[in-house]
Amino acid sequence: MIKSDLCENDSLLENETSICKEGLNNETKNVSIIDPQQPNQRSRLILYFFIYLIGVSILLPYNIFISAYQYFVQHKLKFVDQKDGTTNVYQDYYISYVGISVQALALVTAALNNFTSLFNRFTLLQRIKISYIAAILFCLISIILAIVDTSNYVFCYFIMTIFMAFLINGFQSILQCCTFGYIATLDKTYLNCVNIGMNTSGVVTTLLVMLTSAVFEKNLSYAGILLFSIALLITLIAFAASQSIPNTMAYKYEINKTKVIKVSQKIDNEENVSLHHPYFKALVVFLNFNLFALLGSLLASVYCSQNDNFYLITTISRILFLPLALLFNLSPKETRFIPRLIKSDLMFGIFVSLLAISNGYILSGAVMMIPENLPNKIKGSSAMLAGLVILSAIFLGLCLAFPLNYLSLLENSNSANLII
Repeated sequence: MIKSDLCENDSLLENETSICKEGLNNETKNVSIIDPQQPNQRSRLILYFFIYLIGVSILLPYNIFISAYQYFVQHKLKFVDQKDGTTNVYQDYYISYVGISVQALALVTAALNNFTSLFNRFTLLQRIKISYIAAILFCLISIILAIVDTSNYVFCYFIMTIFMAFLINGFQSILQCCTFGYIATLDKTYLNCVNIGMNTSGVVTTLLVMLTSAVFEKNLSYAGILLFSIALLITLIAFAASQSIPNTMAYKYEINKTKVIKVSQKIDNEENVSLHHPYFKALVVFLNFNLFALLGSLLASVYCSQNDNFYLITTISRILFLPLALLFNLSPKETRFIPRLIKSDLMFGIFVSLLAISNGYILSGAVMMIPENLPNKIKGSSAMLAGLVILSAIFLGLCLAFPLNYLSLLENSNSANLII
């Protein structure tokens, strides 16, 4: 009797053990289906490169409008009978008008893109595609305008340029916000890759402007054609990269990894460079700033602080750069109404570098930190909102250019009247 009971118990234990093993095997199979295969280093680098290219192309039109100063101001906006050494009103206010037009529509479209259903009929990838088509058309029209002689139609060309800047940067703001939203569901290092690409864009554009101006120094029309042709090529490559991202192994892995995390959560619950030097602005301002902003973004990739107070304190402390900028006062001597207390161009270069590297680090670190601790459902929206805040800050900064430029010109005219 005891033996039979023991045999029955043994058989029951064996059955339960086999059932448990089958259950564990089934669970293992289910997990293996959900858990994707780790991508190799090559596929990760491909995804990094694609995202980096998109980042470079985002600010390409804006950087061209700002960096190609010699082409736009000294060549295309110059009247036929204008004397050398003189400027007209379009040349004086070109940067101010472009700055405002670039950011005005960009700010509005970014807000609409984030907060209204107007753009929600299209997916993020479709909105990125539309923005790239607009950028390609911008490059083609710019090449045509570079070929055409507009010296007799300066006013028309000025209006067309401002309108193009107004329109294309509206699309580019959508591209920027949608790219942040599209990449936010991936690892934060991919998100920072967008910032690195955007900061590199300024370096690339400045080098292209310097190269084309040096090659065609006596014919700025050819320089403009070459510049916009290279910009078109970069835009086309970035467009192809944006459409290829969903097909990469690394992207599929990151998306599947997010799904696995969701399932597990449910189960668990003047001395060095002359101010009049043609490359002073290009080297000391544009190239220097963009290069060190890039270094700041790279630094954020190496070490990103998770302390909210750190970003608050460093952002507020950067206000000190404003009074320091007044000490350099690089306005022409004839238009200065504040004396230049620091006359070293080397110190000014260091000042720009510090301004840029702090900007790049804080921007990249904050953008990476914002969506990291949020639910996956709102990660994309939070990153797009961060893009909107960035555009708002740039817009407010550029708004100051108008009154400052006006005061400078007003002081210059008053000085001239006193001399007369």
